[in-house]
Parts: sequence; structure tokens; C-alpha cells
Amino acid sequence: MKLLIAFLSLLLLISSCQTRITTSYDNNIFEETFDELNIVYYNKDTLTYITKDTTIMNLFSQLITDQNELNEFFADTCAPTQKIIFKKNGQQIFSANVSNEINKESLGCNYIIYFLNSKMYIHRLTYRTGMAIDEIYSLMQKH
Repeated sequence: MKLLIAFLSLLLLISSCQTRITTSYDNNIFEETFDELNIVYYNKDTLTYITKDTTIMNLFSQLITDQNELNEFFADTCAPTQKIIFKKNGQQIFSANVSNEINKESLGCNYIIYFLNSKMYIHRLTYRTGMAIDEIYSLMQKH
């Protein structure tokens, strides 16, 4: 019986992970590849993180889809705290604003916003992208 429960739990875990990965990639709008990602941090001083690391670039490109998650929880009073810029051969091909301030006054500030064909798209940041933004900023502060 324990073996059956363990097997069913494993099967459920595998099927849910596959669904999530498929969903993440199905709606990605990048038709052309990019070879550089810049993250501009707006603070007292503007800092720019530049990477060509494909793992980081893929993490952030998964946020850009043609699906809209605009809902009643969107706090349009949040100012952008970062800008993500996708580049190819040194030329900007796409950019998106990010707001991820987490404080008592702005609990809803945890999203990415961008425009495609004159239409605004808004998504919540994933836990991984939010943590990556924070970790990169922390590393930049140490240098």
C-alpha cells in the first residue's frame, strides 16, 4: 500500500511539473533569439547588470508571453524598480518594466509589464525571477 501511494505521488509530481514547463514555453513570444540581457536597477544610483548567461536569459524570457494576467489585484500605483532589456548584437529588441517592491504599503508590487502590438501585458513575477532580481542586486552592491 505504501508503495502504491509513493508511486501515485511521484506520478502526480511528474505530471504537474511537465504541465508547468510546457505552459511556460508555449506562449513565449520571442521569434528571434537574443544574445544579451540587461537588468537596469533604479535606485539612488542606476545600476546595470549585463549578462550573456543563457540560463538567466531563459529564466527572464519565460516571463514574456502573449497571455495577459491583468486582474483586480494589479496595483498601478507602483513605480518600476527595474527594467529588463533583451538585446541581439548590441541592439535592443525588447524591454519590460518590473516592479518588485515588497513593503507594507505596496504588497501588490510584484509584476512585470510590457507592450506587444500596442497592447499592455502584465504578469506576476515568479518566485525564481523575483529571487534572481534580488540576488543579482545584492551581488552588485558587494562589488
